[in-house]
Amino acid sequence: MAKINTTGERKAFERKIYQLVDDSYEGTITKVSDPITTKPFAEGEKSQTKVIIECTIPQGDRESAVLQLWTTLVVSKGGTTKSGETYSNSKLYDILDKANLIGELEKFVEVEGDDDGNLADEKLVSFMRSFLINRTGKIDVETRKRLDGERYSIARSIKRFTDIVENVKA
Repeated sequence: MAKINTTGERKAFERKIYQLVDDSYEGTITKVSDPITTKPFAEGEKSQTKVIIECTIPQGDRESAVLQLWTTLVVSKGGTTKSGETYSNSKLYDILDKANLIGELEKFVEVEGDDDGNLADEKLVSFMRSFLINRTGKIDVETRKRLDGERYSIARSIKRFTDIVENVKA
């Protein structure tokens, strides 16, 4: 859907800000966004396609905190290059691995992927929504400070999933 702005005014991205103590909390994945293409920060950099995973963390008698986990839409297992340099897993690979979904993703790519074993961004997001929404786990929370000094918390990573999911093979 095209966004129309005939006034030239920029609207700030509004969402409720939560501040939690840096720790791991039990939480539930409640939403996976559509793919978002970011602009390069510096000349020579490429734009990246990212996705936001929203995690809801209960706060006892207070309102539940809804935190965002931003990740690049790349599933890549770490390894070693021909020159001997090592590289780590992508954040999304780690999330899917902890959710015990790498085997399911491989099957999905066989059916929905192209000849090179790649998936369209929308299909990968569809897979994530099918298998991650309503899953519970330990969410690593980190507090950051905005340029204006206001502090806010984000979901930094998912340490492990605590729910048991049937019919998913490693």
